[in-house]
Amino acid sequence: MKFLLSTITILFVAFSFAQTAQEYYKNGVQKHNKEDYKGAIKDYNNAIKVDKGYTKAYFNRGFCYLALSNYKAVKKTEISTDLKTKWIAFFKTAKVVNQ
Repeated sequence: MKFLLSTITILFVAFSFAQTAQEYYKNGVQKHNKEDYKGAIKDYNNAIKVDKGYTKAYFNRGFCYLALSNYKAVKKTEISTDLKTKWIAFFKTAKVVNQ
């Protein structure tokens, strides 16, 4: 019984400190607004790790790459097939405009 309670307690504590994709995204937006693009990219990457379908995180990460003039990263940004059809025009347009 002690083992079960200990296990439940450990799991509860571990999961209560884990950030959600939305929290990572929100932190990324705050850094993005302060022009801390590298920090924002890290948070957007974490949001994407938690939720592979988080389109806003992909989109804002692309803007950060553009702000850092990292056009190769924009080009190489891997997006799931569904997201790719929605955002590919943006990334291609942004690359052409900023070359």
